[in-house]
Amino acid sequence: MIIYTKEQFYLKANVLLNEKSNTNPKAFWSLVKKVMCNCRSTSIPPLINPNTDEISVSEKEKADLLNSYFCNISTSSDDGISPPGLPLRTQHIDEITEDEIKDVLKSLKMSKASGENCISHQMLKYTAYSMCLPLSYIFDCSMRTSNFASC
Repeated sequence: MIIYTKEQFYLKANVLLNEKSNTNPKAFWSLVKKVMCNCRSTSIPPLINPNTDEISVSEKEKADLLNSYFCNISTSSDDGISPPGLPLRTQHIDEITEDEIKDVLKSLKMSKASGENCISHQMLKYTAYSMCLPLSYIFDCSMRTSNFASC
């Protein structure tokens, strides 16, 4: 019953919005505020299904509609064309010193979020002196062998 009532409300609001959008912009935005209940919600408002012209109110229906839409506009066709060849650009990097690593670790901002590995900046900053030697070995080995870890 609640879903039906919401659908009817949004159908009527949709008709009013279409009427007001071309004739009276002030009335249009006033109606939009009333429909949105003057709230700044992060939830997705009801969506109209372009195939059936029905209003989708449930979160799953809205997610399916958005997924379908983005899949339709995001398809790419490469027609078997391979990407152009790019010249290899290698640059010799000298050994990464412990002091350089220590300086970077000490300069980390504590307010920033941790990365994919969930190691906080706070922990890295506080362990900079004990971590700089092992990290320098890892970085140098990685540079020497051109083998870089992926997250």
